[in-house]
Amino acid sequence: MRKIFLTAAVSGIISILSAASSVPGKVTANILNMRLTPSLQSAVAGKIRNGQALAITAARGMWLEVQAPDSVKVYVDEAYISNGKTLRELTMYAGMSRKAAAYGKLPKGTDVQVTKERGWGWVRIKPPQSLKVYVANAFVSYDADALAKVMEENKSKAAEAARTAPAVKEEKKVEKPAEKPAVKEEKPAEKPAVKEEKKIEKPAAKPAVKEEKPAEKPAAKPAVKEEKKADKPVILPAPVKKSAPAPFRADDPRVKALQEYGVDVMNEKPQPIVLEGHLLRIPSSVNIATNYAIGGDNRKNLGFVCAEEDGMLSPFVDQRVKITGRKFTIKGWKAPIVWLDEIDKVK
Repeated sequence: MRKIFLTAAVSGIISILSAASSVPGKVTANILNMRLTPSLQSAVAGKIRNGQALAITAARGMWLEVQAPDSVKVYVDEAYISNGKTLRELTMYAGMSRKAAAYGKLPKGTDVQVTKERGWGWVRIKPPQSLKVYVANAFVSYDADALAKVMEENKSKAAEAARTAPAVKEEKKVEKPAEKPAVKEEKPAEKPAVKEEKKIEKPAAKPAVKEEKPAEKPAAKPAVKEEKKADKPVILPAPVKKSAPAPFRADDPRVKALQEYGVDVMNEKPQPIVLEGHLLRIPSSVNIATNYAIGGDNRKNLGFVCAEEDGMLSPFVDQRVKITGRKFTIKGWKAPIVWLDEIDKVK
């Protein structure tokens, strides 16, 4: 129950902040940085040019709080977006990486406007109305008196949102003291029982182990040595496992998939390739030739992996693997498409 109330409270606050009033402003600098927080040490969320309009919601010293314009890049995990809504609480990032600067979180069920820009499981969304960024007030022209009135209006709206918070805090305080005394009473009762058992077991266990060891050692060693000698001639032929890759078949679904990218599989002679990295699923892909990719340690796409069946790759998603196959180079692409022959998990 607490989790439901907490989400509802956060959603209510965000909806009120989304409706915050603003005054118009205009950029006077050639190029002005927009930052995540009101600080020169904060990450740059984007840049805005001379003459462009801004919606100002507050003044904070030398900084102005403005509604993030559409030019601000905001990325979220595409797997948790469905029908324009978030399926769970999502963090908004300034880049397609969890190492990128974070703006904040979107509660579950928030409406989002998805753009066409996507990749590596990330999708760009239009900045929500609740998202604010900061610019230096010295480079923006605006009506200071009008902004002062707007700030008073926004304060009263924020006060309304704060009134929903106490109900959530009270539930947390009631549960904690009830749990602690029950745990403290049980601990002292358990300790003496454990200590007594250990003392009884130790003297009985030691002599039993000592008597068995001298009897086992002479019998075990010669048996192990004899097995090793017998195994070696059997293991030696194993490296001959390498076999020529299977020839291309016209009925293989990968042939048609690669044709969409202008590759004539049956008449080309691709080079063999071996790649090692993390297998990633590309949720935005609609072609089996690009549904999966191998990511290097620097997050670079080493190549798309094309398998005859999805089940050959899906068990290895987000794991480090070694891919053996044949590569097809697509004009204008930095990464090749790899026709999968073998896949192995790397420990």
